[in-house]
Amino acid sequence: DPDRLPRAPVQRAVPATAAGYLARANALEIALAGKALGAGRDRRDAPIDLAVGIVLQKKIGDPVVKGEPLAVIHARTPADAEKVANRVAASFAIAERASPRPLLLRRVTTSGVERLDM
Repeated sequence: DPDRLPRAPVQRAVPATAAGYLARANALEIALAGKALGAGRDRRDAPIDLAVGIVLQKKIGDPVVKGEPLAVIHARTPADAEKVANRVAASFAIAERASPRPLLLRRVTTSGVERLDM
């Protein structure tokens, strides 16, 4: 239940730079930005700030209006939010047209996981 978590004092929207359809969201870059805010850790004994993080507002394939929030950064300070804003914004790609989603993204075999989306 999100209402049980502490609330960050700063929320900063990451707006879409163009209209179209959300074509890509680089999950690793978004996760690393969240970690930079304090939502993750490098060491097991490092603290995690449960108030900070990044909330995505759109899914791949969703229509997007220019200026509409793609994500909201929850941070302790405006400087912290600003520090990761460009990284989060750069993790999104907007296309003019929606592309069909593949039915299969990966195949799991006895030898490992094979990516099918390349």
